[in-house]
Amino acid sequence: PPPPPPPPPPPHFFLHPHHAIPDAQESRGLGDVYKRQCALSARAVGRIVQVSARAFGGTHTETEELDFESFMLCCDIVTVTMYHRKEQLKRSTNIITAAIAHLVDVLRQWSSISSHKIEHHEAFIQCAASLSKSLEACKASGIKKFYCAHILAEVIASVTATSDNRKIEINSGNENNTEIFASIRDRLKPGIFKLFEACSDLEFSYIFAMYGEKGIGGARRVAFSTLREEQKAAKA
Repeated sequence: PPPPPPPPPPPHFFLHPHHAIPDAQESRGLGDVYKRQCALSARAVGRIVQVSARAFGGTHTETEELDFESFMLCCDIVTVTMYHRKEQLKRSTNIITAAIAHLVDVLRQWSSISSHKIEHHEAFIQCAASLSKSLEACKASGIKKFYCAHILAEVIASVTATSDNRKIEINSGNENNTEIFASIRDRLKPGIFKLFEACSDLEFSYIFAMYGEKGIGGARRVAFSTLREEQKAAKA
């Protein structure tokens, strides 16, 4: 009889540690493949950056095992794509925007799972740092201001101290939760500041209008203004 077919590959077989990038300006592994070894269409590039949606689909629960390494690799894929596939992304800007927004939402959901935060404090910080590099790449990639504004609005909404976050802190009985939320926010700041630079006053007005004035919208406006002032001070 013929030999049995080979077993299916593991879920994240296309992600390997050597794909990681040491900083936002240089890359190895996947970045080198992009630059030297293959020609990719805009459609193919769009499918590549959608890998996070396949890897982290659905709602995340308390009992779920969090795959921090794959999250960071997904961020790296987005980052090197924006640095090395700028021409293809001109026709896939909405896809890359959705991919980054999805990664932001995944990190938000994970950081809201109280049973994981204390145990994996450093992993959360590393994930936030990887995501920040993707945010920084938005400005360097030259995507339109409107899309940068959309990403900026999503990020600020995710780092705003919401009533849900406060409930988690109270129910967990551990004051370190506040420190973890603050650490994630601090690691995202370099990317947030670059997004501020990529937008104009018109986009800022759009974000304020989208947030609204009442409830959580007011808290997000305060967070936006605070981060904006920090960005101006850092730039001065």
